[in-house]
This record gives sequence, structure tokens and C-alpha cells, in this order.
Amino acid sequence: MPIRWSSTYVILDRAEKKKNAFTNLLVHADNAQQSFSSDKGPTLQFVLPALEALHKAWNRHSEGSKYEHFHNGLVAAVEKIVECYDRTAESEAYTLVMYKFT
Repeated sequence: MPIRWSSTYVILDRAEKKKNAFTNLLVHADNAQQSFSSDKGPTLQFVLPALEALHKAWNRHSEGSKYEHFHNGLVAAVEKIVECYDRTAESEAYTLVMYKFT
């Protein structure tokens, strides 16, 4: 097996070039998670709006050329968000929380 001495450089250089785009994607997930994280009270009522915002952002980015290297991952993530969103229809907990806190 030939040794490619510059492969580490190539990998790190490519990662450095994609870092800002990747960080921009992760900020949406962080914002969603922070919107329903609290130790001061219930936050279940904020889950669906956060999932909707994350779905919208990642779906939009999955279609943009700036994020083409992340397309497959974004599509898979959006599908997982839809799966989680759909699961709320099967649970009465979200309906009860929305009734009580809105």
C-alpha cells in the first residue's frame, strides 16, 4: 500500500474549508434544542415549533449549492425530523401540554 504523506494535509484542508458551512448547519440544531431546554418549567409545548424551524432550515439548505457536500446528511436529518414530528400525533402528551400551557 503506497503511503500518501500529504493525505492528512488534504483531509484537514478540506475540513477547514467546510467548517463554516458545517457550523452554520449546526447552529440551527442548537437553536432548536435550546428553545425547549429549561430547568425552570415545562417546555414540551416548544418542541413542535422548534422541529418545524429546524425542518425548514435544513430542508432549505439541502437544496442550496453552498451545502451540496452535506446534501445526503441533510436529507436524512430532515427525514428523521419528519419521523419525530409524526410521532407526536400518536401521543396524547403533546395535546395535553398544548391545552394546558397555551
